[in-house]
Amino acid sequence: MVCDTNIWYWLSAGNISELEIQNKHLIGTFVTAQEFCSTYNIINNYKLYREAVIAFNQRSSIVITETPIEYIKKLSGLDYSVNDGWEAFKALEYIIDNEILPSKELLLPHLDEYSNVGIELNSKVMALKLDIQSKVSERGAYRRAMTTESAKAKHFEVTKNIIAQLVGSNNINWEAIDLFISTFDEWLRQLSIMTTLTITPNDWSDIFNLVYVQPGDYYWSKDERKTKNFIKICGKSNYLI
Repeated sequence: MVCDTNIWYWLSAGNISELEIQNKHLIGTFVTAQEFCSTYNIINNYKLYREAVIAFNQRSSIVITETPIEYIKKLSGLDYSVNDGWEAFKALEYIIDNEILPSKELLLPHLDEYSNVGIELNSKVMALKLDIQSKVSERGAYRRAMTTESAKAKHFEVTKNIIAQLVGSNNINWEAIDLFISTFDEWLRQLSIMTTLTITPNDWSDIFNLVYVQPGDYYWSKDERKTKNFIKICGKSNYLI
C-alpha cells in the first residue's frame, strides 16, 4: 500500500489507529522523502514534522528509493540509476538524529530554491493551459468534445508521448504504471477543460507518487481533493483504500 505524505503525519499524530494498519504493508517512496526535504514544515513546526519523518522511517515496510522516472525505467526493463534518490534519504537520517531544529538561515535558501522551481514549473503548465483555452471559441462545445471516447483516446496517446519523452524511450511497460498514466492524463484533460483548476508543487508530488502503485497495490491518502478525485473520475477507484 503506497502512502501519500499526509498518511505519515496522520500516523505520527495518532489519528490512525493501530487496528487500521494491522496486517498492512505501508510503502514509503522517494517522492515522500523529497517532500519531507523541501517543506516549510521544517521551520514552521519542527516537532510535528520530525515525528512524521520518524513515522515514515519506522512504519514503512519497504521504501522505494528510485525517483519516479528511474522507477518507470526499472519497471520497463530499461537501464536506470539505483542511487538517484539517495541524497534525500541521507538528509532525513539527519532529521531523525536531531531533536533541535537545524539553522533556519541554512535551510531557508534550500526551501526557497525548491519552491521557486515548483513555481516555475507551474507557470509553464498554466501558460500552456491558458494558451489552449485562448484558442477555444466556445467553452461548452469544447468541454463536450473532450468527453467523447475518441477525444479521450487521442488525449491519452498524447499523455503517453509526454511520459515517453521524459523517460527517453517508447519501450515503457504502460500496464505497470496504469494508475499513474491514467490519473496524469485525467489531470491534463481537466486542466484543459476547467478554467479555474490550478496545479501546485504538492499536486505534482501526488501525481508522481502514483508511479509506485502497481496493479494489485493500493494507494492511501487522506486528501480527497484533486488527484484522488481524478483517480475516481478516470475509473481507477479499485486502487484506492
